[in-house]
Amino acid sequence: MILARLAGGGGGGRQWVVLKHASLRQMHLAVFVRAALRTSAHSVRSAVSATGLGGVVGNKGGLAISFHLGTTSLAFVSCHLAAHDHKNRERNEMCKEILSETAGAIGEQRRAARGRLDVASQFDHCFWFGDLNYRVDLKLGQQAAGLPAEALKEHEAHHAAVRDLVEEEDWEALWEADQLRHSQRAGDVLARFSEGQYSFPPTFKVLRQRGAHYKQQRIPSYCDRILWRSMPGRGSSAVTQTSLAAVPGVSTSDHKPVFATFEVAASARLHG
Repeated sequence: MILARLAGGGGGGRQWVVLKHASLRQMHLAVFVRAALRTSAHSVRSAVSATGLGGVVGNKGGLAISFHLGTTSLAFVSCHLAAHDHKNRERNEMCKEILSETAGAIGEQRRAARGRLDVASQFDHCFWFGDLNYRVDLKLGQQAAGLPAEALKEHEAHHAAVRDLVEEEDWEALWEADQLRHSQRAGDVLARFSEGQYSFPPTFKVLRQRGAHYKQQRIPSYCDRILWRSMPGRGSSAVTQTSLAAVPGVSTSDHKPVFATFEVAASARLHG
């Protein structure tokens, strides 16, 4: 079904092949390439990092797949991080653990073993995505919320203030209150990763119906994220994000799926 959808139906899915698949319990990551490019893809590796319940149970963690396409090295890391508003530090630590644990399996093992390079530092471009579970916390951006800090301690008031910003389509105010953005600014996680502008409603925690209608139990948040990072020296224009959107019509989960498309310039061959 996925292959058919990639090609727009009509049996054209034969134009695509599965390059690699990795799984961790209910988490799955698959990389597809066009069949015509399959012979250009090499050095394909995968890794798993289980960070849930003592690092044994795979209810949280990360999956990584790396490969070279011609002269360009790529890594894709899918994550499911700790839930709940107050677990921001745990989410940051999980990111660091996944970066470190997957490095030896899909990167240069000798260097990774010495702690010199994590997985994001060993490839021309690394894409990081999944249910990262970072939350909107208006206490981080009280001016945008227009409410005193004491009022925001009450869940109902906080939830209502976020919903008001959603209805006003004040995406920048929501963005200013995002935990991941603040953690990155503080240098606590995912250094030098870039991210597009989320100009659409938060994708969690929604009712299982079309559109963005939120459950009262959780603050509406941008849990579902897509980031990328390029090796220094590859140039800021090597990766261009050409789209970033949610799919409000999907109603099978309390998350709305998010997708992005990119244009990636081929890396120059190194001589020496």
